[in-house]
Amino acid sequence: MYVDPTSNTKASNLRWIVPYCRPDVPRVFAALVLFVVDKILIMLVPILAGMIVDLVIVDRHLDQLLPLCGAMVGATLVRTCARYGYQMLMERFGQNSIYRLVSDQYEKLHSLDFTYFNHTRTGDIMNRLTADTDAIRHFLSWVTYNVVDCVCLFIGSLAVMFTIEWRLALALLAITPFLAYCARQLAKHARPLFLSMRESLARLNSMVKENIEGNRVVQAFVREPYEIRKLDEHNAAVDPHVCLVVDCSTVEDHTLPGPAHRADLSVRQRSVVPADRVK
Repeated sequence: MYVDPTSNTKASNLRWIVPYCRPDVPRVFAALVLFVVDKILIMLVPILAGMIVDLVIVDRHLDQLLPLCGAMVGATLVRTCARYGYQMLMERFGQNSIYRLVSDQYEKLHSLDFTYFNHTRTGDIMNRLTADTDAIRHFLSWVTYNVVDCVCLFIGSLAVMFTIEWRLALALLAITPFLAYCARQLAKHARPLFLSMRESLARLNSMVKENIEGNRVVQAFVREPYEIRKLDEHNAAVDPHVCLVVDCSTVEDHTLPGPAHRADLSVRQRSVVPADRVK
């Protein structure tokens, strides 16, 4: 195993995953350097655009147009490369960490006795090895740097706006507590739906696994229509949760004004095989 299972028995969720991430810490530091470069340049481009307006359009210093435009293009290209670089590094960091985690999970499964498998649904085991581990990978590869990205963008935008027009910056800052409250309420509403959807997927996985293993028995007793109805019922139990999660998590960018000019809320869905495709 990559990590001794007895060393993490009382650790919290974050501390529990840290040993699997530790071998890729240099990769994270490299991504952090590129991240800083990206954030500096993302603040530089609007400043250069403002200089074009002030110096070229207003003051008519036309000789400054090409250098400023070249600086904007160069900053954009460097920023794009830096962003691509740290996103790839973070994705590799998440993939490597999950590879070590799943390897330990698979090895641990082979060491468990029959009692565990008798009392644990197959769907729960499949979810832990697939959906849950993919959620951890998503957190390591995407959520981590996006949280830091939003914080840096918020603080940097405030700093730039205060240097330009402090009254407008205060007006935008005044609505930030309201946005934080809305985000908190959204999280409270979405969390139970995600948990309920996970439970429905576990039941569906267990049912599908049992049907695959007992396919010959089902055909021998001509129980295909009954099993198809069961699949329809499990699908019907999953679909409403997916729809509710999408409804409460899909928010247009223009409904979230504020210093952070963009808020990306992604909903990751899992497809279910329709019953009419099951033979």
